[in-house]
Amino acid sequence: MKHTTANAVSDALGVNVNKIFDLNGEPAALSDQTIRHHHRLISSILQTAVYWQFILSNPAARVKPPRVEKREAAHYDDKTVERMLELLENEPLKYKTMIYVTLFTGCRLGELCGIEWPDIDFESKLIRSRQASQYISGIGTFTKTSKNESSIRVISMPEILVNVLAKYKVWWNEQKLSHGDLWDKESNRLFVQWNGKPIHPSTPTKWFKKFREKYGLPEMNFHGLRHTNTSLLISMGTDVQTVAKRLGHTKPTTTTSVYSHFLRRPDKEAAEKLDSLFNQKEKDKMRTAQ
Repeated sequence: MKHTTANAVSDALGVNVNKIFDLNGEPAALSDQTIRHHHRLISSILQTAVYWQFILSNPAARVKPPRVEKREAAHYDDKTVERMLELLENEPLKYKTMIYVTLFTGCRLGELCGIEWPDIDFESKLIRSRQASQYISGIGTFTKTSKNESSIRVISMPEILVNVLAKYKVWWNEQKLSHGDLWDKESNRLFVQWNGKPIHPSTPTKWFKKFREKYGLPEMNFHGLRHTNTSLLISMGTDVQTVAKRLGHTKPTTTTSVYSHFLRRPDKEAAEKLDSLFNQKEKDKMRTAQ
């Protein structure tokens, strides 16, 4: 049966599948990661049932989820980022700014779409993340609170991002004036549609895919810009605690777990520096002995 998961959920709720799901393409096998997420959710529900004494034990606890092989998060290296920034000079300012904000802050897609102008402090070069945009079929685009307490954060911005945002602010104000009464006066989002209403959360993703294919950039989804931000910070020696705070992770251990591949590089470089230091001392001793 096509779209078996969607059909199963719809049948359980007694709702027509097309009312709560947008069915696209053929169904695909679930990844090990997705199965683990489903297992965790089901186990949590059943454990609550145990706590409420509806059942005696959690049957999901006896089912072992598949092991997920850790893979290095897709990201761009510094040379590819440099080329990407050059190519963005030929693109619309709105989309260029989206890429800059994500690349230089490491924010999540929903957080990017949820940023409002009062969240930008040009003088102190700070940007605040406190909410996110989400889209659900049948409901539309709405604002939700941040993922968790640590997701509500203030991030320092580099000068290059501040300058792009300043130019974008001028353009944004011009758009607001030119559209007059058609502009949504209630919205103060950075990234909006032609009428000032918040953009659909999938807009940056779709645009970035077209941009990447247009110029033949390596394959990577929009979320890869967040990974790229992390990779660059770690490669420059930024401590994990700082990286975790910028990303909005609850604990630094989350950062070390997700980005363990990135952390191996500076660790290897540190070992090579130690090796070089003491090898040089050994060479000096040999010269002295001769």
